[in-house]
Amino acid sequence: MSLERKVLVAYARHPTWRLGFAADVAGAVLMLFALQAAPLSLVQPIAGSGMAVLALFSHYYLHEELRRIEWVGVLTAGLGAVGVGVVAAPGNRLFSSAGSSCPRKSADM
Repeated sequence: MSLERKVLVAYARHPTWRLGFAADVAGAVLMLFALQAAPLSLVQPIAGSGMAVLALFSHYYLHEELRRIEWVGVLTAGLGAVGVGVVAAPGNRLFSSAGSSCPRKSADM
């Protein structure tokens, strides 16, 4: 991308570019709301799977061929996002303090 004035003006006048820019800003705002509602360890893997969604979009909507390694990446990102959701689900005792086997310091010590 060039930072020349005429190039920037051409971008700013293009409706598709403006729509994409607005979508990017809206996505950033939604990410801030998501970070208020959930921990980063849950939000980031879900947000990171956006590349997998983009690959699926390009395959099914734009009719682009995905190579085998790209399909593996889509599957891995999807399974990772689902895995984080399962582990972070309410009631999962894997990371809760109630189910922790770590000794706690008592107030008496």
